[in-house]
Amino acid sequence: MIARLNDSSKLNITHIRYQYNIKCTVINGLYINEDIKKMSIILKGLKKELNCGGSLKYNIQYGNIIQLQGDHRKDVTKHLLKYGFIQKDEYIVHGL
Repeated sequence: MIARLNDSSKLNITHIRYQYNIKCTVINGLYINEDIKKMSIILKGLKKELNCGGSLKYNIQYGNIIQLQGDHRKDVTKHLLKYGFIQKDEYIVHGL
């Protein structure tokens, strides 16, 4: 498995999941997690491409996360792979 290392020398895996209670797709664990500007650019591109609303949130456990309205797990994965934000072995899509 090839994955980037974060500051604490742990493998950095991006998790893409759908939260049924709030009906949104959640993305956490991106290697640029600490860079708010880059996360905002990713969010803007996702919202435009998927025609949905979304926001950037901070979670104590996961750090910065992206929330998108609706179930967009497949499309988010394609978008992040297409633009090089994640590599083939660097992500887990939950619930598919």
